[in-house]
Amino acid sequence: MFKRNISCLLLLVFFSSCKSKTEQIDLIWEDVIHSKNKQEENLHIAELHDLISKKHISFEIYFVDSADKIRSIGVKQKNDSIKSIIIKFDIAKDKQLVKKGWKPIEIENCYYLFLE
Repeated sequence: MFKRNISCLLLLVFFSSCKSKTEQIDLIWEDVIHSKNKQEENLHIAELHDLISKKHISFEIYFVDSADKIRSIGVKQKNDSIKSIIIKFDIAKDKQLVKKGWKPIEIENCYYLFLE
């Protein structure tokens, strides 16, 4: 009886600690947008990179320019200013998660997500 209770308790703890992809991205995203310096931002972007790699999540990165136009990060020119970053994550077949509001401390951190 005692072993069964312990087993049930361990299973309950294990399953309750599992977070969905969306919840995991939400938590890391909050850390990214509230980073206080380049090193902290880099650390959180590395966490995000690891998560999307391990969970096989595809994504697209956009930036909001000084004219409030949303453009793909792939077409950014050197003289383009970035007000903020938007990332669209493809979580499942018909499920997309859009995260907004990141104002990068270090713009190169945007490109870190593309590394293999």
